[in-house]
Amino acid sequence: MRDTPGNTDIVSRGGGFSWPWTRAQDVNIGSGARTENSTVNLGSMARVENSTVNAEPSGRARRADRRREQATEVDGDSGVAGWKGFIVTAVVLAAMVFHALPHIGQFAGFSPVEMRAFLALVGGNIPAVGDFDAARWLVPAVAGWMWQPLAAGIGAGLLRLVALNAAKTNPLSAIWIAAAALAVDAATWLFVGLTLWGAAFSATEGEAVITLLKVEAGALLVLFVLLRRSGRNRPGRNDAVQNGDD
Repeated sequence: MRDTPGNTDIVSRGGGFSWPWTRAQDVNIGSGARTENSTVNLGSMARVENSTVNAEPSGRARRADRRREQATEVDGDSGVAGWKGFIVTAVVLAAMVFHALPHIGQFAGFSPVEMRAFLALVGGNIPAVGDFDAARWLVPAVAGWMWQPLAAGIGAGLLRLVALNAAKTNPLSAIWIAAAALAVDAATWLFVGLTLWGAAFSATEGEAVITLLKVEAGALLVLFVLLRRSGRNRPGRNDAVQNGDD
């Protein structure tokens, strides 16, 4: 068969001639499609990763949860009346009676002579435990506090009332408050009491006051050490405290 000028089979065939810019356009379209697909795939992966990260709590949220758990444990422990609160209450109450009794005598209108006679009567009814005679120290020590200014006595007494209230729920805080009250009494003794030695009270009464102040400070210190040690040895809570700042 003779070829005719209108025959275009060579151009229309799939494996025929094509212009160079046509190939470039095909290549560009293909690369563009691949780039777009890769972008979409990367975006979907990023969304999956973001959703996974957001599903987990942040470090700040975990620390906040640990703090709330620790606060719950402390509140639960403080709501239970145990031996800690009982012992702290007993010590603070004994100190409160010791420091307040001289002022109560003043409010009742007793003179120093009458107050000493009343204390001697009360001390005669306090039994001795073995070789320990509590009246030997309590009676002169209370008599030695009658010189204390009323403002200092009221301030220390209010602090001890707060300590008694705190001992029911937080014995450790009660010890700190009772120590503050003792600091008020000790400062009064140092700045006022020592100047009245031998005038407002005798040497025996002064020595008894010093002894009772030391006993009160020692009792508060022992209680503080015991409560701190028992709090540190509590299982479960210590792990939360140690890991709370991780």
